[in-house]
Amino acid sequence: MENRNIVVLGGSAGSLSTFTQLVRDLGADFPAALLAVIHRHPTSGNWLASLLASLTSLPVLAPDDAPLELGHIYIAQPDRHLIVDEGRVRSMRGPRENQFRPAIDVLFRSAAVTYTSRVIGVLLSGELDDGTSGLHAIKRCGGVTLVQDPESTTYSTMLDVALTNVGADRVVNPHELLSVLRELIATPAPKVPPPPAQLIAEARIATGTQAITTDQFTAGPPTSLSCPECGGPLWERGDGTEFRCLIGHAYALETLQRGSDAALDRTLWAAIRQFEQRANIARTMAHQSRGRDQKVRADLHESRAKEAEAHAQRLRELQARYRAGSE
Repeated sequence: MENRNIVVLGGSAGSLSTFTQLVRDLGADFPAALLAVIHRHPTSGNWLASLLASLTSLPVLAPDDAPLELGHIYIAQPDRHLIVDEGRVRSMRGPRENQFRPAIDVLFRSAAVTYTSRVIGVLLSGELDDGTSGLHAIKRCGGVTLVQDPESTTYSTMLDVALTNVGADRVVNPHELLSVLRELIATPAPKVPPPPAQLIAEARIATGTQAITTDQFTAGPPTSLSCPECGGPLWERGDGTEFRCLIGHAYALETLQRGSDAALDRTLWAAIRQFEQRANIARTMAHQSRGRDQKVRADLHESRAKEAEAHAQRLRELQARYRAGSE
């Protein structure tokens, strides 16, 4: 019987110091594979893998496609999901989840459906709600879940959401994380039923290589909501706090709200730009009409320009008020 030796870790704001300290303390005999998603900018490069390699004697990889081996550390590449497959670790540019790529949920879910009870999921500090769905997947597949104590960080929203909606097998302080991991890794993974078909389908969807059909949304009905990223309809997942579109973009409620706010902001700016362009075109036409001694036509174009500028100004004021209210 295999031990619990697949450790998946996710973090965002405030998590880097905890994660790097953990890697520094692992030692050369760490008897598990450690795979991590730390949110960072899509164009940030692979500096994190280089930093970690300077802190440990364990092999550190930011893989495109590599064997999954114990005693190795695998880091998600910027703007690529880190996905666990049978005996492999892959980087893939699938649809964003919770507006993140790489997403913690994608890593956690793929590990859960592949290695079930061998998986230990660790959620570190951050904002928004990535990681909650992934922790739920780990629990459903028989794995163990650890969540950083929210009292140990100033960036606790991600932890609070996970604890409220999923809970955790252990809530840990950063200084005790390694000892808890070693304790769990030393225990055999129990035999569990096969993963739910819905989770397997979602893990495949995240790769971006599989088309999605509506019969894969058996966990919930279609809604009147639309995806902020692609505009497609959203289906409920679970208890109505998570949503996914047919492209594969997925959201928890808070991230869906923020994504919708961002989409509305873009729409308002696009409308402002079009009204101002309409005003500029009308003024150009008015100028040309005056050059042809067409006063009536020139006045009409000038009137349309002023009307378009007034609409643009009203939209600017609406956008400013809405932005202030959202903030």
